[in-house]
Amino acid sequence: MEVGLVWLLFGIATAIIASNKGLNGCGWLIVGVLLGPIGLILVLVVSRDESAAERNAIKSGNMKKCPYCAELVKSEAIVCRYCGKNLVSSSSTLDKSDGPVLYSGSAVRATPEYRTCLNCLTSNPKNAKSCRNCGNAFRSI
Repeated sequence: MEVGLVWLLFGIATAIIASNKGLNGCGWLIVGVLLGPIGLILVLVVSRDESAAERNAIKSGNMKKCPYCAELVKSEAIVCRYCGKNLVSSSSTLDKSDGPVLYSGSAVRATPEYRTCLNCLTSNPKNAKSCRNCGNAFRSI
């Protein structure tokens, strides 16, 4: 009786580890119950299923794929951390009205006295030649 319970625990542990690696938990539960500690060792040796992990991250809404380089980035990202391309079209995200605009959880000034750096989203005086935060040169207005 106790031996059966121990083998069942091996199966459950194997299934949990497999699920965390993006593998089929039910299949590994059976392997773990049948093989016991050998099944546990096998699941520890097997590598992660990266494609399943990507699908789960995208499905959960926490991540999205960059349309330019196909790398996973956070869903709130406005610039890809791998290729540096802009991920958000300015017309769909920024409000064209004057006044504060919420952008990724922070207020960006969009008033006549300020200009916003498109590189780092820092508010700068309208007459500034470059961004005070990142040094990005502004085009003349």
